[in-house]
Amino acid sequence: MKYFDKLAKLSNDRLVDVVKNYKRYGYPEQYRQAALDILESRGIPFEMLKLTGNLENQELKKAEDAYASFIANSRGAFVMYLLFWGASLALNDHEDWGVIVLTILFAVFYVFIIRSELDKRAIYTHTGRPYGTGSLILFSIAGIPFFPIVYLLIRKRLKKELYDLSC
Repeated sequence: MKYFDKLAKLSNDRLVDVVKNYKRYGYPEQYRQAALDILESRGIPFEMLKLTGNLENQELKKAEDAYASFIANSRGAFVMYLLFWGASLALNDHEDWGVIVLTILFAVFYVFIIRSELDKRAIYTHTGRPYGTGSLILFSIAGIPFFPIVYLLIRKRLKKELYDLSC
């Protein structure tokens, strides 16, 4: 293996760091596997790394999970946003039950907004960066008509935060 010789010179602590943070360093999976093999030959089994939390970067994994949840909740909010505006146009003549339908759609929209905001907070917690309320303030000021634009800006920023954490 071409990685094996280079990694064999490293201490156990450095090898554990390679196993845990190979994505951050831009190493391929084969590099990580070679480090695992060397650690195994030195008496540090895979199971021990797993039990001690040194098999993968837990904070990065938690941040990636929170990002996936953020995307799902934001998409749910976007669907509710589209349904709300579509229903408001379609139910213009039906005052009684139209108001009920719009109220329900609006409430579900805000549930998704709150859940995505909680996910965003979790991402910042796991990345170790300060959580700002800028997007919530921006959303409150811009309001519902600009939700798609605010959503795209936030998603882009969070994706960059995750990339910075993994690099």
